[in-house]
Amino acid sequence: MTIFARMSRVTFPAVVLALGAGLTSPAAALDSETYGAFADWKVMAQHENGRPVACGIERGTEMDFSLAKTLGDGSWTMGIPRERPDGALVSIVAEAGRERIKGDYTVWDGMVHVPVTEAWIGAIVRGSDLILNVDGTEMTLPLTGTTGAIGMLEDCAARRGSDAIPARDPGKAGLACPTQGVDKSPATHSGAEITFVNRSGAPVTVYWQDFDGNPVKIVDLAEGEEAPIMSNKGHVFFASDGDGTCYGGKIEMPEYDKVFDIR
Repeated sequence: MTIFARMSRVTFPAVVLALGAGLTSPAAALDSETYGAFADWKVMAQHENGRPVACGIERGTEMDFSLAKTLGDGSWTMGIPRERPDGALVSIVAEAGRERIKGDYTVWDGMVHVPVTEAWIGAIVRGSDLILNVDGTEMTLPLTGTTGAIGMLEDCAARRGSDAIPARDPGKAGLACPTQGVDKSPATHSGAEITFVNRSGAPVTVYWQDFDGNPVKIVDLAEGEEAPIMSNKGHVFFASDGDGTCYGGKIEMPEYDKVFDIR
């Protein structure tokens, strides 16, 4: 059962229509494609008539959940599969950490659409299980891999669903590379982990910009290699090859764990 495919036909149009007239229409040509994968999760990008409109994650098991983020206003929706007639109301109670959702929600095309907040996404990232009750039937869903999957979803949203990044000329640094002495890592204490994956086509070195804005070598990565790095929110990194070419520009540590493809 492909959860995101169902959301791509109905949930996203409903979400976008709620933002204002003219952003989409029932006749819009919608398609979704795989953006990447993390653990058991698939990260998807959706387009409307070729225009990027949303990114999401799905795991695809029979009674699971999916998450989607619209690119217009950054709002989030949780999708829960439910084989009921269109327009039927389904009672949903969901708990993740200290966050709780309770209410009756509408079914469209076999999917219940539940608007969720940034606080809810944070609870999914930090939690170990989602307790979900659908029409009185309760289940516990593991949240393994959601941290990295949501981090990749955010990458998808930042790149507006595009996996292609323009190639850089050899030996020329990227325009967004950190500037020594200017781009400094802040003295924050909110810990997180970032996993760098080298997809640049060349060996690269990952550097951390210290508190004075000086580059500190962290790790060498061959093509295809990856390395998890523990750091703090807002810390600045960059990756460069032997010719000084910068890949990915200035990389800032997000609030929660993520995967970053070096390209």
